[in-house]
Amino acid sequence: MEQENKQPEKKRKSPIRYVIIAVIVIVAGIYGWKKISYAISHETTDDAQVETQISPVLPRVSGYVKLIDVKDYDSVRAGQLLVEIDDAELQAQLLQMQADYQSAQADILNAQAALKNAQISLNTNRGDISLSSIKIQQAQEDYERNQNLYSDQAITKKQLDDSRFNLEQAKQQSSNNKASCQQHKAASRF
Repeated sequence: MEQENKQPEKKRKSPIRYVIIAVIVIVAGIYGWKKISYAISHETTDDAQVETQISPVLPRVSGYVKLIDVKDYDSVRAGQLLVEIDDAELQAQLLQMQADYQSAQADILNAQAALKNAQISLNTNRGDISLSSIKIQQAQEDYERNQNLYSDQAITKKQLDDSRFNLEQAKQQSSNNKASCQQHKAASRF
């Protein structure tokens, strides 16, 4: 009876079993999530490589594209023409630069001609200064002679005034020639 009184003991299921199952389910969920998110953001195939390095193409000049000489997924070689840039703006800039260059050359020729003219004028002014010195000397001698003649009452007051006027005029002309000479010297230095 003892055996009958004893009810058969049920095997108790251990919680470790549930914990292991839960861990397996969580690990499988994480693994599945990673596979799904990778598949969404990446293309895969058995015979092609999808991930690659990107090589940027950097032009040396800017402008509008006139012609694209390659298609998508074409293989390219070093030195192969890929893109042709419209050069209309660059050609216009080149023409403008050439016109500026020719204008600068004309300015140089004009400056050289102006320098030559200034040097000629400088030489002329030097000659005028020498001539003015002679005229001053002559006018000075005439004035002194006329003063003596006037004091002897051999000439009129008007003749004496005329000789003084000629002397003053010669001095002023000499002063003007010297100033002009200085001006031409300064111009010929540039």
